[in-house]
Amino acid sequence: MNEFAIDRALNLWIYKENVIICQDYGLIVTSLQGHAKQSLSFPESEGPLKGSNRNNNFLVVYTTNNYLRIYDLSRRELKQVGVTRKFEDSKGPLGENIFCNINCDGSKVSIIATVKINQSYQTVLFVYDVEVDAFHQYVFGNPFAK
Repeated sequence: MNEFAIDRALNLWIYKENVIICQDYGLIVTSLQGHAKQSLSFPESEGPLKGSNRNNNFLVVYTTNNYLRIYDLSRRELKQVGVTRKFEDSKGPLGENIFCNINCDGSKVSIIATVKINQSYQTVLFVYDVEVDAFHQYVFGNPFAK
């Protein structure tokens, strides 16, 4: 069995002949034998990675400072899709992302976030549309609340 020289891994993803290692401030791509193929670093201003999710050929990573990055895994090296996106609109932050997932063609990212609404915090679903670079908010109310 081969050993991987990793200090700390938040997530590991296996895609074809690659192992994608998510660390606090970047991604490392290795072969299945542990040989480094690519290393991507993120600036400290984006905060450490909070999580990542993969679907088909796409990987979304998100940070504690509410940044999103999407990568296409189908190429020889990881390629970022679009730009690094902060979870905000023209009015400011939209909330604190808790969990993100990406659809199979890399065009939409679902975001479960905590948002302050009327002096209380609620969990809200957002969908980030990569093609139009916009966040769409979906609030689900309690039908039994009075």
